[in-house]
Amino acid sequence: GDDTWVLSSERVNSGFTKVTKYTLTIENKFLFDVLFEDGTKDSQDDANSITLTQQATPDYPVFIILDLEKN
Repeated sequence: GDDTWVLSSERVNSGFTKVTKYTLTIENKFLFDVLFEDGTKDSQDDANSITLTQQATPDYPVFIILDLEKN
């Protein structure tokens, strides 16, 4: 399909440091946590792989993990 999407980022606490957390929202239907490469600092730059994870919710009781690789 054709849907509007938004990739957002925010700084969140992770132990004693802050890390960047990415979220992909597709038409308010899907909300994925996004992990570029290995999730280390600046891993989103020139990434060759990405993992999208959506937790199951009462409204959408399906757990989804998508692993995508650049060819």
